Amino acid sequence: MAMIETKDLKAGDVLLFRGDSLLGRLIRFFDGKPVNHAGLYLGNGQVGEALGQGVVKTDLAESIKGDHVFAYRLKATPPGMEPVLAVADTVLAEGHRYAYEGILLLALLATTRKITLTPVLSVLLRGILDKAASFLANLTAQGQQPMICSEFVFRSYDEALPAPVDAYTLEILGRAYPGGMTGLGRAAPGAARPAVHPQSLLAMFAAATPGRSRLTALDVAAGAPAPEPVSREELDGLINAFLVETQAGATEAAVSTEEVQALGRSLAGFGAAATKALATGGAVGALGLGAPPILGVCADFVTPGDLMTSPSLWEVGEIKQP
Repeated sequence: MAMIETKDLKAGDVLLFRGDSLLGRLIRFFDGKPVNHAGLYLGNGQVGEALGQGVVKTDLAESIKGDHVFAYRLKATPPGMEPVLAVADTVLAEGHRYAYEGILLLALLATTRKITLTPVLSVLLRGILDKAASFLANLTAQGQQPMICSEFVFRSYDEALPAPVDAYTLEILGRAYPGGMTGLGRAAPGAARPAVHPQSLLAMFAAATPGRSRLTALDVAAGAPAPEPVSREELDGLINAFLVETQAGATEAAVSTEEVQALGRSLAGFGAAATKALATGGAVGALGLGAPPILGVCADFVTPGDLMTSPSLWEVGEIKQP
């Protein structure tokens, strides 16, 4: 892989990060891709990215410090990147309306990707979902909306021109957006949603089948009070325990009925918090797979890994640390 200097970057380049944090490692594990964060290079040494404090401009050197960061560039050759940067500037101007934590992306991945359920993973999933639900509840209380880091990048390109498909449209493998896509939970009519894996947590609870009573756990969980979220230190401990178990080659193991019901309550709480957060933003997402209304969690999100594998982008190289 080519190494490039920061001076080789061009405004509009997509920056994809691979960090060493436990949260970043788990995002990559669930997504099956080697990156866990995304940003947009704005030019003049500035990066636009979604962070805990909103969608903000950060200094390039500070943004990439300590991470492996890869630059990707549009394969098409439009007249210029001004339309993309104009959308980014618009979102940045109202960036205080948004906030992002990696736990939100992790929760969405954990509910929609294939999992092999074990007692350790079950406890970890509860911790992730409870933490994400708490984050979303705080956003709603503050009148803010969730915005995933890669959603900010995707929207900057997707909304650059009004046409559903144009020179700035980023193709996402396995998905089609014939009507365009306007953000988490706000897919345009007719937009195809990414598949929810049949062995995902969400499918386990949403698609009840005879003989598997655990799939109906949400029926008893829906009215339960929201679980108390774990601390960040406890969550890191759970992530580390799961990664150790995974490296040891753990296979699916029996999970008690009580634990399944607890997991169902956490999933229900996350779904309710996500639905409320999206409603605050003026729209409510739907999974489109016959899920209970409490699971108004939207699956039409774009991950950093999706951007990395987009046929619309080519890899410029890894950025040398300044």
